[in-house]
Amino acid sequence: MDEIKHISIEEFLKLDRSSLTLLDLREPDQVLLGAVDGAVNIPFSRVGKELEKLPKDKPVYVFCQEGSLSTEITELLQDWDYDATNLDGGWRTWQKWLQEAEPQKLDAKGLKCPGPIVKTADTLRTMSNGQRLVIEATKDAFASDIAVWCQRTGNKLLKLEVGPDLIEALVEKAEAPAPVL
Repeated sequence: MDEIKHISIEEFLKLDRSSLTLLDLREPDQVLLGAVDGAVNIPFSRVGKELEKLPKDKPVYVFCQEGSLSTEITELLQDWDYDATNLDGGWRTWQKWLQEAEPQKLDAKGLKCPGPIVKTADTLRTMSNGQRLVIEATKDAFASDIAVWCQRTGNKLLKLEVGPDLIEALVEKAEAPAPVL
């Protein structure tokens, strides 16, 4: 058996995620507390029954809560001829990186409604859940628009500062709320 491949969160985030499969081994109750965009969730408790659902035509990057269970599954996938890599540190490392990462910045100064919200939505669409965005705008309506938009989309408005010449919002990307039936 070859050595198990590992990758750091910093290296992983530089990859084109459309060209890979991201496998989340956490249990459903853990995923409810935070999901990774595009990840396939096959809980460790059901791996034996569902692992064959993974496509073999793309590399598979595996993570769990802390990194130990994903190491085992990465080794198993490699034995089954998958191009598999373990994401070092798992979900906890991912979360820590997100919390410590410098927020992305968006300049929406001078844009009229709905420009700042459209630009915010477009930028957040390219980001992962948990990443943060600082938006700077100058039109008064932005303050109420961003609050309502966050509430409707499920994104978190962490900070809103309204000054005489500048409005600054800090938004964390989050899952959209489930529709109420």
